[in-house]
Amino acid sequence: MKDLMKRGMSFIAFDTPLQPDRIGFNFARRHNFQSKNIEGWTTAATKQQLIATYWLRDVPRHFSFVCGFPGLILFLLTGFADPTHTLINLFLFGLLSFSVLYNQLYRPYFSLFFLPLLESHTETFEEKETAKLDICRRAQLRNLSLVLIYYVLDKTSRIGAMQCNKTFAMQLTKLYGIDDGSIKDYIEIIFFKNDKITKRMITEIQNRIEDACVYFEEMTFPAGISLLRDLEYKLMQRAEIKPARKSTAKT
Repeated sequence: MKDLMKRGMSFIAFDTPLQPDRIGFNFARRHNFQSKNIEGWTTAATKQQLIATYWLRDVPRHFSFVCGFPGLILFLLTGFADPTHTLINLFLFGLLSFSVLYNQLYRPYFSLFFLPLLESHTETFEEKETAKLDICRRAQLRNLSLVLIYYVLDKTSRIGAMQCNKTFAMQLTKLYGIDDGSIKDYIEIIFFKNDKITKRMITEIQNRIEDACVYFEEMTFPAGISLLRDLEYKLMQRAEIKPARKSTAKT
């Protein structure tokens, strides 16, 4: 009972739309729902919808209860004797009441409380989403490592689908979501089609090979590791760099 009375007083005082937890919850729920149904939905669009909700739902609902409901009761009690005169008076009273509430309550509360809280929740939500993406990016293997993994799986499964051309690069783009131009460059390295491999590039390639090896170690797939070590050995020989380790694959 006390909780119900507290909610009622909060509604009459127009505190409900300004509660920080409510604004944050509504923002996250609305944004997640719209993002699932509309491609490219932004936080700015969600913010605009919540602003519209404030003016088109919260304000009319509050005004209807504070002024409309008492006006209806008054009309039912006294308006049947002279309904036209009563309706005119109620209309003028409602117009005056809304003008006062708008200038003294709805607009100040919107500018001083609702909009700043909404902006704050929008920024906080964006920061959390960015942090999630950063975690995903850090957890994901580098692009070259992904291409190397596909190379191993293609070789060991004997599918023979991997080719050094733009058409196949576009197929890997569909799989990994990587720019097909960079994929083609990586494939050229794997197929020894790139004659401009520098020592710095070899270092980067070795690091990415190492990442792929760790991946196959976790999968307990020694054949994949052996294939990668053999590729690493051949790449270093081609770049005229002394191998750091010998190939473990059979030639």
